[in-house]
Amino acid sequence: MERPFEGHFVVGGSGLYVTTECLGRTFASRTPNFALTIGLPRVGTNLDLVPAEIRERISEPAVPSKELVPPEWAYGPVDDTERMDEEHISPVWGGVMDDGRARTVYPESARESAVVYRCRFHTTLTAPSPGQQFDALAEEFLKELDDWWARFTSWVGILTRQDFVGLGGYPGGMTRSYPLVTWSVGTSGQRVDRQWRYYAPPHKSPMSKLQLRELEACVTAAGRNPPPPEWLFIRDARSLLQAGQARRAVLDAGTAAELAMTTLIDKYLDDTQVTDPGVRTAFGRFNNLVAKQEVLKFLRCGLLPERTRPDLIDLRNTAIHGRGRAGSGWEEVTLPQAQTAVEIATAIVEAAHPLASLLAQST
Repeated sequence: MERPFEGHFVVGGSGLYVTTECLGRTFASRTPNFALTIGLPRVGTNLDLVPAEIRERISEPAVPSKELVPPEWAYGPVDDTERMDEEHISPVWGGVMDDGRARTVYPESARESAVVYRCRFHTTLTAPSPGQQFDALAEEFLKELDDWWARFTSWVGILTRQDFVGLGGYPGGMTRSYPLVTWSVGTSGQRVDRQWRYYAPPHKSPMSKLQLRELEACVTAAGRNPPPPEWLFIRDARSLLQAGQARRAVLDAGTAAELAMTTLIDKYLDDTQVTDPGVRTAFGRFNNLVAKQEVLKFLRCGLLPERTRPDLIDLRNTAIHGRGRAGSGWEEVTLPQAQTAVEIATAIVEAAHPLASLLAQST
């Protein structure tokens, strides 16, 4: 017996940042055992949250709402109460920075930008009979949907640097987590100079919003395979940078680079058709970053970034041991150093697993 199964969920993190061309669309994928459709919310048509008669009394024009509304459903709300509850659920469905009618948008990069906080899902469950068996299938599907979403957001995080994992907590404590309200006191003893203040984190890794073609590629990839571990470590290193955790970011960057170097050595042996078990075992004995770098310098000269040793490998050792090769005391790892190390590691991982090729294999 086939029955549709539909609903919506919170995307997590700080939201899914997309271009407005992605809104209102559906995207087909699948979990291991179920076909899956993901739907994004739409730009609403009931744009003013203030009733028209109130606007008329205060002689103000209508002000467009920038909130998104639910997507198209296969099976919509049964009455107005359910529809209103769905539209005004918390957190809301998302928002747009520009609904297409603004002459000026600042910053200009915000034009055609949207953030999505909720998504729709739809599938069909086939149960021998209604009741408990259907409920068990629904639970199985939701577990697979959770795994699918983890894979999808991993691909998105790698491709755009959007942070869905939030490693390291908030950067720099509460003064850098949310805007603060501050004030002073005037001569009358009353509050003055009340302000909203925001202090940017010490390091902010630039992210990009998903283009439609990128969203389609990530949806398809999530239905097939998770990203290689090397790319997941790069994702985690970027998340740690966002939180100002320089030392931890370097450790993950070093792990990503070491795994990628192993892959590059194995690829060289495969490409040159080295099948002798003894030779392959000998190469396997080069089991640390320094040794793997030296092997690759010999096998594939010029492949690794020029400053891999000082700016990644030596820094990773400093992060592990608390001191560099020439140091005698505790050495801190700075955010600029960590940023450079993550960039070098990313280049090595890209050489081992080109991201464009990984996503192209999924389209």
